[in-house]
Amino acid sequence: MVLWPSQTVEANGLTIHYLRTGGEKPPIVFLHGFYDNGLNGRRVAETLTRDFDILLPDARFHGLTSIEQTPGFTYQDLANDTIALLEALGIQQAILMGHSMGASNAAVVAAQRPDLVRALVLEDPAWWETPDESDEHHKIEVEHWKTYIQSQKDLSHEDRLEQAQFEQPLWTTDDLGPWMTAQDQFDMAVFGHIADSLQVPWRQTPWREVVARITCPSLIITGENQRGAIVTPSLASELQQINPRCQVVHIEGAGHNIRRDRFAHFMNAVTPFLKEL
Repeated sequence: MVLWPSQTVEANGLTIHYLRTGGEKPPIVFLHGFYDNGLNGRRVAETLTRDFDILLPDARFHGLTSIEQTPGFTYQDLANDTIALLEALGIQQAILMGHSMGASNAAVVAAQRPDLVRALVLEDPAWWETPDESDEHHKIEVEHWKTYIQSQKDLSHEDRLEQAQFEQPLWTTDDLGPWMTAQDQFDMAVFGHIADSLQVPWRQTPWREVVARITCPSLIITGENQRGAIVTPSLASELQQINPRCQVVHIEGAGHNIRRDRFAHFMNAVTPFLKEL
């Protein structure tokens, strides 16, 4: 296991915490999902660091990033944070790799600032074809998230690890450790900005418009819906129709956390895509 020194940069009213592998190599920025942190991209970083300079930032309300102003929590806030991070560090033509919330964020940045983005790798972006649930469903969903995350914070490390090993049998200890750390660091104040689950950034994202504006090569990696993956086959097909630059790879046996469930398969999809850039 390789760990890199913690670093911070002032950008967009935040003190953004990040890890960076470094070196004069093409940059990849890994954008994590909701209640994860940058460290959850460590296995990917360790695999790619020989050929790439990997950045693992913490999003607002996540990890060790701190907020200096009255914050919001919209898709545009997250995109502005990423754009400000890239500009503050002088990074151009980055490969953005994101999971779930982070994948949606990466796509918005690529659509709005193509000068900053060389390519996209989107791991099961949190996009739905139609938000057809009731208003009450979306309120209950947020309460479920709050209850679950707080219950995880309240468990001892040993009990949480035992529960996680039972619930996520395909994950390795290299996945579970950072995942539990991210839960400890997660700022519950974010729920002050989410009255219901329709207000979360990924559901606010006008993804059809966003995808249509992306000009760089894009790889979308999907899993099995019955195991919790969000992107359906019909949505994947629609993404390719909207933007022929989008490649789609489906990985059997994986749920929403594709790289954790099927890491070797995930990297077998990512590596040739990166080599072709």
